[in-house]
Amino acid sequence: MSQTKPLTFESFSRYQLIVIGICWLITLMNGFCILAISFTAPVIANDWNVRPAALGVVLGASFVGMALGSLALAPLADYIGRRWIVLGAVGTLGISMLVTALTHTVPQLTAARFLTGFAEGTMLPSMTAMVAEYSPDPRRNLSISIMQIAYPLGGTVAGFLTIYLMHMFRWTSVFVGGGMCTLAVGALALAALPESLDFLASKRDPRWLAKANRILARMNRQPLDEWPEDDLSAEAKKVGIKALLHGENARWTVLYWIGFFCTMFGTYFVMVWLPKLVVDAGLTFNNAAAIGAILNIGAVLGILWIGFGTSGPGRLRWVIVWFSVISFVLMAYLGSAPVNVWLLTALAIFLGLTSNGSFVGLYVVGARLYDTGARATGIGWGIGIGRAGAIVSPIIAGVLLGMGWSQKAIYAVLAVPFLVAAIAVGMLRARRLG
Repeated sequence: MSQTKPLTFESFSRYQLIVIGICWLITLMNGFCILAISFTAPVIANDWNVRPAALGVVLGASFVGMALGSLALAPLADYIGRRWIVLGAVGTLGISMLVTALTHTVPQLTAARFLTGFAEGTMLPSMTAMVAEYSPDPRRNLSISIMQIAYPLGGTVAGFLTIYLMHMFRWTSVFVGGGMCTLAVGALALAALPESLDFLASKRDPRWLAKANRILARMNRQPLDEWPEDDLSAEAKKVGIKALLHGENARWTVLYWIGFFCTMFGTYFVMVWLPKLVVDAGLTFNNAAAIGAILNIGAVLGILWIGFGTSGPGRLRWVIVWFSVISFVLMAYLGSAPVNVWLLTALAIFLGLTSNGSFVGLYVVGARLYDTGARATGIGWGIGIGRAGAIVSPIIAGVLLGMGWSQKAIYAVLAVPFLVAAIAVGMLRARRLG
């Protein structure tokens, strides 16, 4: 017996969990590939006699690539499908890691790291859309959050594996190993990752009905006689960037961009500068490293909070608002807090929780805010604009330090974007978030 009901599901099938699991593995390798350079940079700088300014360019190249990939190529997923964008980006990511191992000059290394970031920025919006579209609606927030947790875990794997490989081999082994593992995950995705059912249904191509029914069979769902009735409005049918800036969406999109820029601005300032500022305040390097690690533990807790604590109607938006307000308060206080390891550790846990919870919550907002035809574009442009905030905030902090600003003043000023984000998200009263 067949059906013509819309493609909505009340529970997970085993195949849906497999799809989400593959996306989780890809995100894990994303985290490994992006963060591997952070652990190998000191050795590369020593081997090549690289100056700090040039090393900063190398470290920043991947972030520039992420922003451009999210803005330029990620929207193609709303035109040609999520699957091919993900597969192409995974292949590029693995190749970029192997190319990194072959570099011998700073410009070559910078170009390779830019390509790594470009692949990651292209891929992440499509995978976020894919996970959202293969999740039952009540579990969509949780599915996206669990996928995002894989990113810092990938960085953790990169750190421990770097310690082992660098002891046994040269720094290039980290990138060879990461590239080979990424290509292996890409081969798994090529074999098992399907196209998004929502994407297929949005195009309503009769030739794709058989493909959709094969996917439904793997999910133990009834097949379709025909595509579900098309009851979308003309506005909901728009694809790509036009959909983001058309009609009512234009207002929500601007607020979404402001929220993403400001939360990533504040979060990446803390992630990049906290260890150094802790050392400057008089604590040891080991104390600073431990506090930086604790910040990431808080980040995982914040992402889990978004997944488990935002399933109620309208709750997602208000959790992000309060996370942003608390981040503002904690960050402003952090600049003048007494130099005490235990106090700074507690602040790092809670600031990691609220700041990372804020911007990861915006991934979920994008998945719910936009229709299928604009979902990858909406998330991609949000991430791209957010990455711009991540790029400029450490630079601004460095300029202010160079001008002689006090730590208290820097934290107080750079905490303000969190407050702006809270206001923007609070005003984002789209019906689909209610």
